[in-house]
Amino acid sequence: EFRCLTHLTMVAFEGGHLDRLREHASTLLQVGGEMGEADVPFARVLLAVAELRSDPARAYRRLEDALRALRDVSDKSHLAYGLNQAAVESLRLGRPAVAAGLAAEALAAAEAMNRSSERLIAGAILARCSAARGDRGAAREAVMTLCATLAAGAGWSARARAELATAAEAANVGITTPAPTQTDVA
Repeated sequence: EFRCLTHLTMVAFEGGHLDRLREHASTLLQVGGEMGEADVPFARVLLAVAELRSDPARAYRRLEDALRALRDVSDKSHLAYGLNQAAVESLRLGRPAVAAGLAAEALAAAEAMNRSSERLIAGAILARCSAARGDRGAAREAVMTLCATLAAGAGWSARARAELATAAEAANVGITTPAPTQTDVA
């Protein structure tokens, strides 16, 4: 039940369904408590990232607290995911330096856990950060390296392919992906 709720929370987050996210995260916190967990920091991370959209100053404080707790429980897979999501939102808010720090940590966590899609996402976010800082050369180089990784194939998630397509657009690099991405559909 806990694992299923975790995935439902992620799906609600990715779909932008904030009411469902809050509902699933609340249930996840309750179930975690029933399982003897004092805290479920991953749920708090997603709630804080979602809150970045409406109240960034408050949300960043909550996010840092939740990320600290997630680091303490050594849940690197969920840490990489949460950091990547926070980095994307930070870029959206025009904070490339914050996004780069989050993505760099996500990359390290993803590498430690051999999470190929999260690793690709973190690299794409770092490329977007370079582009946002005006370093299109570094962004293009990073995107081309990521494209070579993508071509090598490893069962990349649609989210990873979409993030790479977004990075390619930011770096002004034309790419094609093996399957449609959100940016392909738009």
